[in-house]
Amino acid sequence: MAVAAVALLTLSATAVRAVSRLWLRHWIEHRVGGMGAMARYLERPSRLVHTAGTASMLVVFATGSVIAMNDGVQAWIFVRDVVLFLGLLLVFGQLLPRAVGRRWAPQLVPVLVPVLRLTDLILAPFHALADIVRRLVTRPETTNGDDMRDGLEELLRDGTFHDIGATEEMAIITGVVQFGDKTVRDVMTPRPDMFLLRDDLTAAELARQVATAGYSRVPVYRDSPDQISGMVHVFDVFRRRGEAVPAVRPVAFTRPEKSAKDLLFEMLRSRRQLAIVQDGGAVTGLVTLEDLLEELVGDIRDEHDDGSE
Repeated sequence: MAVAAVALLTLSATAVRAVSRLWLRHWIEHRVGGMGAMARYLERPSRLVHTAGTASMLVVFATGSVIAMNDGVQAWIFVRDVVLFLGLLLVFGQLLPRAVGRRWAPQLVPVLVPVLRLTDLILAPFHALADIVRRLVTRPETTNGDDMRDGLEELLRDGTFHDIGATEEMAIITGVVQFGDKTVRDVMTPRPDMFLLRDDLTAAELARQVATAGYSRVPVYRDSPDQISGMVHVFDVFRRRGEAVPAVRPVAFTRPEKSAKDLLFEMLRSRRQLAIVQDGGAVTGLVTLEDLLEELVGDIRDEHDDGSE
C-alpha cells in the first residue's frame, strides 16, 4: 500500500515536471470551471512537485515506523523487511513511475494534478509550520533576485534528467545564473581601453575620428576625460555628413561595485545605451547595454562585426 502511494505521488510529480508551463497554462484555462483555484499552481508548479515529495517522505517515515513496531526486537527480521521495502520502493515507487510519467505526461496531468492539489490541501498545516521555521532560521529576503536564481538553478537540474534544451539553450540559462553574481567592474571596458573625444571638435574632425574609431557610440568630455558630458552616435554624425556637430546624447552613470543585473534593469528603464563608470569622481570605465546582454546570452554579432574576433 505504501509503495503504491509513493508510486502515485512520484508519477504525478514527474508528469507535472515533464510538461512545460505553457502547456499547463493551456490546460488550466480550458479545463471545466476555468482557472479558479488552480491558477496559483500555474505561477508555481513546483509547489505541486514539493507537495508530492513531502507526502512521499511522510509515507516512507510512517511505513518505517510500522515495520519497526511490528518486528519488535527481532533485528534480522527488521533488516529483511526494510531491505524488501526499499527494493520495492526503488523499482515500483520511483524508477517505473518516473519512466511512465515522462512518457505519457500530457495524458496523465489532467488526471493526476487534482490528486496533487488534494494532497497539497491536506498537507497545508505542514507547509505552514515549515514556512514559520524557515522564516525563523533564515535571513529575510530583500529582493526577488534570489528566487529567480533558485528557479533557474532548479531548471538546470531538471534539464539534466529531462533532456530539456539544447546546448546553446543550457548555456544561456547558465549565463543568466552566473550573471546574478557579477558587478559592473566585471563587465566594464576599463579606462585605458576607452575611446573618448572632446566635445569642442569641429564637425569634420569629429566625423573623421568617429569613422576611424569603429564604435557606434563614443563618449565625449568637456575639459578632462573625467568630465563626461554625454555621447555621440555614429548615425547622428554621418547623417550630418560632417557639416554640423550632432547633439550630445545623455549617458547613465554608475559605480564599479554596482550589481550588473541592477544596472541592466536601470538602463532598460531609462532607455540608456551606455553607462560611464565612476569611482570617487574619476572615470574608471564604461559599460554598454550590449556588454550586459552578452553576459547573459553570449557573444552578439551583426553584419558589421569582424568574424575573426
